[in-house]
Amino acid sequence: MKKNLNDIDYNRIVFDGEFGDNYDKLTKDTKMLNLKLKWLYQIKTNDKINILDVGGGTGSVTIELYKIFPNATIYALDVSEKLLNIFKRKLSPEELKRTVFIVNDAKTYLNSVNIHFDLVFFASVLHHITAYNEVVDLCAKKSNAVYIALEPFKPNNIARLFRSVDYRLNRLMNPIEIKGNMSLIQKTELPYISPEDIIKTLQKNNYNITVYYKLAGYMNRVLRMFGPKTYFQILAKRT
Repeated sequence: MKKNLNDIDYNRIVFDGEFGDNYDKLTKDTKMLNLKLKWLYQIKTNDKINILDVGGGTGSVTIELYKIFPNATIYALDVSEKLLNIFKRKLSPEELKRTVFIVNDAKTYLNSVNIHFDLVFFASVLHHITAYNEVVDLCAKKSNAVYIALEPFKPNNIARLFRSVDYRLNRLMNPIEIKGNMSLIQKTELPYISPEDIIKTLQKNNYNITVYYKLAGYMNRVLRMFGPKTYFQILAKRT
């Protein structure tokens, strides 16, 4: 199917179709990712700011932003209307009032919108975007800060082995009965992205890299403690 579609349409079909209702069950890394959002407290504010959440999905991670930025307007952007509808059901009436939901892809939206954002937030979504560096460049031009959380970088052979074991352990310990082939979701993803390229793009746009570190982003707790690093996070602010 994918050979006749671009990555945007393919992701939309996958997440609006077979995986939309089960997405929260599939993303067992959400709790771990929420713990890593501590870096956002560096820019915590009660001001009325605009935050763009690229690939907001079901909002399982985005919900943390309402706590860190209690007066922010959050623009939740995703190609899947189904995922955003699930997101809406999780919000309080007050949170709904300061949330704007956009069904679109990142590149098209960023090229059309005239809003300047105080923060652009990516929660483990860039590896779903083939032209990820172009999207980061667009975000950098229209924001004051960029936070990229939990993205895979190129692993060595040992890390590949750990990732394979982690995936199998997660499926064994958390069986999920869903329609369709579980491997389909993996076909929407790039195997890894380059943090070095992203850093160059941000620096080209006069950003200062305030946080850059690598972590063992496995779903299994034991592997997270002892496994090789496979993911990275970046927090950058305009100078």
